[in-house]
Amino acid sequence: MYCPHYGTTKILMLQPNIDQVNFDSPRSNYHQTLFYQQDFRDCFHHFIIDSLLPQLEEPCDRISGKFKPIYNEEKYCKPTSLVRDFYEVNLSFWSNDIIVATFDRSLHYIVESATFVSRYQRRKLYVWTQSRKAQQQALSESVAQLCYRICQEHITIADCPKCSEQLNICDVPSLFDVSCQNGCFNYEFHRDPITKEFLHGHTFFGEPS
Repeated sequence: MYCPHYGTTKILMLQPNIDQVNFDSPRSNYHQTLFYQQDFRDCFHHFIIDSLLPQLEEPCDRISGKFKPIYNEEKYCKPTSLVRDFYEVNLSFWSNDIIVATFDRSLHYIVESATFVSRYQRRKLYVWTQSRKAQQQALSESVAQLCYRICQEHITIADCPKCSEQLNICDVPSLFDVSCQNGCFNYEFHRDPITKEFLHGHTFFGEPS
């Protein structure tokens, strides 16, 4: 088996079954041709082996999921297209019929080097393992409790529950915003300046450890 980027290898013989990864039926001529090229599929399989499997905390016996073009119409797939090689990938890693990890990310296939990278350069390619999910849930609960205390007690100085860096706090009538300087989280809500009732907002979290 040969992949232009990774070279010849037999490692796929030793890895989990990945036949259940479904390449969605492509509509464009470009993807119809590409999806049936064995080298293309081999490179995707090697991407899983080299970039994703090392992140797992326990062995898995099979991988299921979907691989589909984000831009699948013929008008987006001309030879000069800058978007035809963007793909949405959703994977589940199984062990004894239990999902032990997941991966959901937009990928960019670089034709010249036959490699897959994150579509958004600043976003890491991480697998959501059970421990990462537990850590994220614990952080989410800690942030919610801390922000509630800051709001109720009008606290002006506090530290991030993840990295211990001092937080940026904005507590004004129309806005309540608490964020970590290291990007661990951002808790931002707009509120009624009279009643102080929270109207709408969001909580963003940084990449998992």
